[in-house]
Amino acid sequence: AEDFDGLELGPWVSDSESGGDGTDWTATAPTGWVTATGDGHGPTAGGDTVKEFDGWTFVDPVTWNATAGQERSQFTKGSGVVAVADSDEYDDKADAKFNASLSTPAIDISSAAAGSLVLTYDSSWRQEPQNGKVTVAFDGGAAVTLLELTPETPTAYNETVSLALNNPAGAKTAVISWEKQGHNNWWWAIDNIYVAVKVDGLSSVVSGLSTQALDSLIAHYDGKHGVKTDGNAVVSWTPIDGNGGYLDGMIVRSTQRGGGAAELITYDGSGKLTFDDTDVGADGRYLEGALSNAESKELTVFWVGNYSADAPFATSGTYVYNIGINSTSHQRDDGKGGFVVEQYNGTTYAGDDITAYDGVSTVWSTVLTADSHAFYANGENLNVGGSPSNNIKANAAMIIGAYSSSGYDFVGDVEQLIIFGSALSDADRKLVEGHLGAAGEPATPPALSIVNNGDGTVTVTFEGRLEAAATVNGPWQDTGATSPLTTPANEVMQYARAVK
Repeated sequence: AEDFDGLELGPWVSDSESGGDGTDWTATAPTGWVTATGDGHGPTAGGDTVKEFDGWTFVDPVTWNATAGQERSQFTKGSGVVAVADSDEYDDKADAKFNASLSTPAIDISSAAAGSLVLTYDSSWRQEPQNGKVTVAFDGGAAVTLLELTPETPTAYNETVSLALNNPAGAKTAVISWEKQGHNNWWWAIDNIYVAVKVDGLSSVVSGLSTQALDSLIAHYDGKHGVKTDGNAVVSWTPIDGNGGYLDGMIVRSTQRGGGAAELITYDGSGKLTFDDTDVGADGRYLEGALSNAESKELTVFWVGNYSADAPFATSGTYVYNIGINSTSHQRDDGKGGFVVEQYNGTTYAGDDITAYDGVSTVWSTVLTADSHAFYANGENLNVGGSPSNNIKANAAMIIGAYSSSGYDFVGDVEQLIIFGSALSDADRKLVEGHLGAAGEPATPPALSIVNNGDGTVTVTFEGRLEAAATVNGPWQDTGATSPLTTPANEVMQYARAVK
């Protein structure tokens, strides 16, 4: 991966450039990267060209736009430092042709299966009589063209490009190159380059899913992909689209509240993110970003994971996600001893006491229409009441693991979170639930029985762990007991539950 942000930039040096702040550009590529110029590159009739844009160079996009303008500011996916091939700026002092390339170091792909790798990068291309090409060479062999841009290629100021490398069996290294030829107008800029194993999106793993459903997919946060960590602490989570392409514009990033430690959200590489803020105080962590969705009165959300049975009590709930915010959310409301799904622009919908799902990986589904709602656990309709007033905001805020910066942090695990901008049909919903592992039946709680022995004692027989509390709403404490347990009937702890 390379985002060029580690490069040290200096001030503009040519009198044709202005608006700089002293950290504007460099011609020095990252270690191992190669810049080169080809035949015909340079002035057509003598004179000086603009040094800062002589071939592929590296610039601060803010001061690049300040000196050159002309819609360069639209490359918002590029940040910090971007690589540019700007033939428009290059000949601002003397008429000049442009022919230059930028190449990666040799990337070790020896452990990758044949055909498994994908190149992804952010790109800004302004149409004019210019040409561009992306190529790859394996093990020092001949370059293979992955993408060709021509004078007819439409302008795309701000896009993410994903290209299959089609790496052959046994290939050990790959060198990727970006080549551009032009005469004056305009430019090609790139940023955020990475090569990764190809991800299978819903379109290829859920057979029979309707085109309508796939077209409405907003984002798929898949715990097996797109999770960036520092050690085991989660830094960010990037969703994928229906074809497995990464959606960098909808990244959610670890956000600190108070003194919340980074390790409050962890990842072990198995596909599961663990949220472990068991302190009801002000310090915490959650993931925050924004969706790229249209305003709608319909939405379908799936998530896979569990609420921890040991979560602290919070009468306002502990939130897995909050979209909008407050367009729709999914929470465990301990004050009611069960779960609720809330929509603050409508009614709060309270479900039954279904703590049997505590600690058990579950497929949760929410389907919202303009005038109805349905909530499912493992495909079982929870028959939640209320009168909805649904209105999902455009470009809605996306929070995972909390209500907002005010807290109510989730405690438990999240493996998948999938958001569709439509109310899926029952057939499509069941297909997605089946893919995610829903068995079609609610989780079975561990067995628990209590028998009065008639001698001032009771015998408690149970599966799993036995927890006890003085009130029905807890707080619950692990007894450390083994089954069967005989105990005095007048123990202070009046309530018991079995937990897997």
